[in-house]
Amino acid sequence: MPISTKNNKISVKGGKIVNRLIKTLAFETKGDRFPTTSYSGNYNNNNPFGNERVYFDFIAPCEIIIEFGDGISQIYTASQINTNLYRIGFTVSGNPINELDENTIRPTHFYDDENIGTRIISFTFSNPETFLGYFSNRIIFQGNPPDTLDKFPNFEDFTMAGANELTSLPVALPNSLKKFDVGNSLIARLNQIPDSIFNTQMERLVLAGLFDLSNSEISNLFKINQLKTTLTTLRLDDCKLKSLPEEMGQLEVIDFLNLISSEFDIFPDQFKSCESLTRLYIGNRSNYNSGALADATYPDSTNLINLRYLDIQFSNLSMGEDLKEFLRPLVSIYQIIPGFFTVSVGTVERLDQFINTIYEVVTEEAYLDPSSAPVSELYPNKHRGVVWGHSSLQPTGTVEAPPEFQLGASNGNPQHPGHQVYVLMSNYSHNTPY
Repeated sequence: MPISTKNNKISVKGGKIVNRLIKTLAFETKGDRFPTTSYSGNYNNNNPFGNERVYFDFIAPCEIIIEFGDGISQIYTASQINTNLYRIGFTVSGNPINELDENTIRPTHFYDDENIGTRIISFTFSNPETFLGYFSNRIIFQGNPPDTLDKFPNFEDFTMAGANELTSLPVALPNSLKKFDVGNSLIARLNQIPDSIFNTQMERLVLAGLFDLSNSEISNLFKINQLKTTLTTLRLDDCKLKSLPEEMGQLEVIDFLNLISSEFDIFPDQFKSCESLTRLYIGNRSNYNSGALADATYPDSTNLINLRYLDIQFSNLSMGEDLKEFLRPLVSIYQIIPGFFTVSVGTVERLDQFINTIYEVVTEEAYLDPSSAPVSELYPNKHRGVVWGHSSLQPTGTVEAPPEFQLGASNGNPQHPGHQVYVLMSNYSHNTPY
């Protein structure tokens, strides 16, 4: 912690050196106002996307002195929004949106000095020990973010999503940190995740588009198991991943895992033991081997009994028996995300193969009448009510009842994929665009 000085002498009280409490965060920004959106093109300050915002949260009353970087400063008081939460924030439009209502929003600050280039804006807190979290979305910040977050003892949430022009990440992080979201905020990719991230109480970690993690020896990703008892959300999409460390399988409470837009050669299976997983998004970027895998063998899904949302985007996956054995254990599956159909399926022929596969899984595993399931059955609704499909691909054959079909009693004798779709929708409550 910084040492307090006065007249260039170290301050001493009661024979002990006095520590100086950090009260200020400073950021580099630019534009004709604060906040300024990081979006370009059709979205700008006068026509914002709609949810560009920045706000600060506190666990008790607190005032903020904001020095806007143009010689003007303002003092604002955070507004109470519930028993232990106070908030103050700004939007690009100046209008209340999302988490910022009329009580918590403050006026947009317009610069009158005709400088739209880089300036420093600082935020000084009257009670820094009450500082709980910082959030910004699509607000432009530049250069190096403040690296004094570890000086705020109760700080839990740092979200600076879509800042676009940062050159580094904060590395001095408090152990109390639970959320770290800086997705799509860097000018250039980094190749190593900061060590300090793994020495926190992290629950939500979003690093989308920030890293080139292709070199597993220097990426630091193998340290992910240091968060095994706390981490529930992990986004490493668009991070040039080529493989996953074995330590990934040690995450005990992981719920959401996004590995889309990677560069895998082999379908990774390190997550196969993550029984807590409910959302899995995985795939290659289309310009990496055309999205294909050198080894497209599906991983063992036996333990993925809680998986509800699935998106797999590899262009050369089997739609037959291998897929069948992958889907069979997914007794809680609710939706197969459209990306699977646009990338992994891709053609009517492969769609027909998929339909035949899922039809076999459902008719072999699901109950026509869930109430008829034995008392010992833990998943009486397994493989029922699944949402899947994409309107760009239509199955072969008219979607209509097959011969001898009886609603709720018999699946009949399907002659083509259209018949199979009808059975799945009518007798097993599947939801498709067909």
